[in-house]
Amino acid sequence: MKLSSVRLVPQLDLSPRWVAFAQTLPGKLCLVSSFTGLLFLHDVFLWWLISLYLLIFSLWPRHRWKILFAATWSFLMVLPTTFEWERINTLFSEAGIQWQIDTTVEGLPLILSAIFSIALLVRLARKSVLTRHLKRPVLVLICLYLGLMMIASYAPLLPAVRAFLWAFLVIFGQFFWFTCYSLKECRTPNPASITQQFGQYIPFWAPSVIPFPKGSGNLMRIEAKTSEDFAICQIKGLKLLLWALWLKLFAVAINITLYGHGEFLLGRLQFKRELGMVQMFFDGNYLRNLFTLPFSGLLPRYEIAFNLAANGSPLPWHFNWFILVADFLYFLLYFAFTTHIIIAIIRMCGFKALRNTYRPLASRTIAEFWNRFFYYFKELLVEFFFYPVFFRYFKKRPLLRMYTATMAAAFFGNFLLHFMRDIWYVVELGFFQAMIAFHTYFVYSFVLGNVIFLSQWRQEKVNRQTIGTVSRFFAPVRVLGFYCLLTIFVDFRRESISDNMNFLLSLLPF
Repeated sequence: MKLSSVRLVPQLDLSPRWVAFAQTLPGKLCLVSSFTGLLFLHDVFLWWLISLYLLIFSLWPRHRWKILFAATWSFLMVLPTTFEWERINTLFSEAGIQWQIDTTVEGLPLILSAIFSIALLVRLARKSVLTRHLKRPVLVLICLYLGLMMIASYAPLLPAVRAFLWAFLVIFGQFFWFTCYSLKECRTPNPASITQQFGQYIPFWAPSVIPFPKGSGNLMRIEAKTSEDFAICQIKGLKLLLWALWLKLFAVAINITLYGHGEFLLGRLQFKRELGMVQMFFDGNYLRNLFTLPFSGLLPRYEIAFNLAANGSPLPWHFNWFILVADFLYFLLYFAFTTHIIIAIIRMCGFKALRNTYRPLASRTIAEFWNRFFYYFKELLVEFFFYPVFFRYFKKRPLLRMYTATMAAAFFGNFLLHFMRDIWYVVELGFFQAMIAFHTYFVYSFVLGNVIFLSQWRQEKVNRQTIGTVSRFFAPVRVLGFYCLLTIFVDFRRESISDNMNFLLSLLPF
């Protein structure tokens, strides 16, 4: 057998025999069973319940929207959420409200109040009379949400009213960008029903504030229409989950090699490296020695090196470089296989979703990396910030038009999304004090927006020229080097940006 013919992931979707088999009942059971085993190996929480719903999706694909609604809302009741009931309980307790919420089921009235508000907004946005006067419903919603945050921060409200307002904003914020997609789709000829849209709000495959994939309209466009399309879509989902497992095993190997510790199967299978010897444990019990590495040193975690530099006692500059690059590349690997799991589940449901992370190390420009690394986050910023600015302003000045639109997305939209996502900083500090606390991420977003614009502008010039072999080879190195350095400023949970600057300066050889 030739080495070139060996594949880590078999190309089953290209085989007519396998595609035909996947359309039969035994084939569907085989696909779901294989997918279930991989979910278990990935340590996915409630893997068995996800598999049960995937089996229902496979057997009754014509009812996938109803199944999606049932799966999403049942998972919302049992899965850990970002509603943070403990903090809401603290708010209520300080306001003298006798309401203890320990589970999502107990907090369902608050969730339904947010859902009712969303349904009302979508209903109003679909009214033709209102649409003629309210041409930018997403912008109005953003301004309304920020205005309510300022009211909750500074208005002379009764303690109980303030607590309930904050609780409403926290919960509504989890559905915010899903709502924006719903408002945007109101102008389409045949928008999805409100039930279909609510089935995709914090869907069971990704309990995240960022929609995976985009709104219900996009789901309708990428839905598998025929039995053959559905079979191919599911096979591609299985392939992606298998590829994610290989990436996860590689991540475990990196952890063992660099940091001396790796885990698998919910931490039950452990690997430890001591003096170069890699040992295997199960449930804390020693099993056997595996192999010996030619070195025994361990690499400190990035957080340790960062704190040492922030406190004025940095590690040697070349050591800090190695720590930073290793941490950045490991994060790329971890993020890739994590989002692959999400996309694989979406494909098993019959939606032909694109990957969220696709070969980021092959990026030749800074703008291209942004698209390859976190596709659906980029799409959100493009939909709600780039396009509205690009198609409305500076039409006779193309360079200024591109710059303004890019900054609206990569700078303003990026900053705004994270500021709204971490609303508890606003609850604790107040609106303007929280803005000041986010000054490090403000710098990060500002630099990112400007450099992405320069990357796009330079790419237009380069496209007109012949690119040399050396330039093509070193382009990904320059791109990854920039993002590697920029990640130093992603950490905004500090009192001053000086901590981040201290670590940046610790990378210099003097």
